Amino acid sequence: MALRQLVLFFLFLQYGLSDCSRISAVSVQEGRSAIIPCLYEKEHEDNTKLWCRKDNLSKCAAAVNSNSKSQSAAGVSISDDITHGIFTVNMTNIRHEDAGDYCCTVKPRTKPPQTKYCTEIKMSKDRPMLSVLNPMISGYESGTASVLFQHRFPGSKRQFCQLGGECVGWDTDSASLNGMSVMLSDVPNGELKVTLSGLQVKNTGWYVCSMGGFQTPVHLNVTGIGPTPVKESPETKTNKTAPKNDQRGMVEVLVPVGVAVLVLIVLCSAAVGLVQWRRGKREARQQAATDANSDCDTIYVNDTHRKRSPKHTMAGLDA
Repeated sequence: MALRQLVLFFLFLQYGLSDCSRISAVSVQEGRSAIIPCLYEKEHEDNTKLWCRKDNLSKCAAAVNSNSKSQSAAGVSISDDITHGIFTVNMTNIRHEDAGDYCCTVKPRTKPPQTKYCTEIKMSKDRPMLSVLNPMISGYESGTASVLFQHRFPGSKRQFCQLGGECVGWDTDSASLNGMSVMLSDVPNGELKVTLSGLQVKNTGWYVCSMGGFQTPVHLNVTGIGPTPVKESPETKTNKTAPKNDQRGMVEVLVPVGVAVLVLIVLCSAAVGLVQWRRGKREARQQAATDANSDCDTIYVNDTHRKRSPKHTMAGLDA
């Protein structure tokens, strides 16, 4: 019994099975991909890195070495970041037969392969138990970045950890991690939002979200200070305000001109109306005078006729 406990203790030290800052189990939907970052010590930076099935560690079946920066075989590729001591395994188009335990392994030149820790690939028929849409996030120094994790563990405790480092989340949803502020918040539709603020270049690296016994890694890339508003020189301000001043000047000119034109139109209309009214009045007087003359002629003719009538009568009598 004591021997078994001793073996388990050494397994814990070797594989870090209870370390939530490492990838011990991932949930993958069939046909999708999985990214597994593996830590190693600086002494192994020039050694071959291997990704092996745990059931055949001696031959490291279906493994890929990293003698070059990136190689691929059977849907598996490895890229090695010797600066940070991490090699990253990318498994694509994962099938049900690919489920199982895999181990991050280094192979020294004069020693047998050394297993750093192992990861279990678990298949999911539909939505994975824990996943992230975009495992690559970026931000600027002193800025903010956020990432959404989808999960199927409502109300479950969660952690957000630096790979191989400290964690945030068991006892508090807000804390400092590697010099930056971390805020964990639940959002609708079974998502966990992790907001990172006060970013620094040193925060660049791999982080792990852990929930319900599963882990999902994300990579944060912080690239210096972001773009800041450029202070405007007096010339720039003058150039920017010049069009406004020009427009204001045009308005100040066009408004009086428009009023003057409108007044002129009104005056012209009034003058035309007055001329027509006078013309109509004059024509009316002329017509009245004409009518009066016609009446006078008629009266004169009638009067003459009446004056001559007695003579004609008398002449008729004389006859």
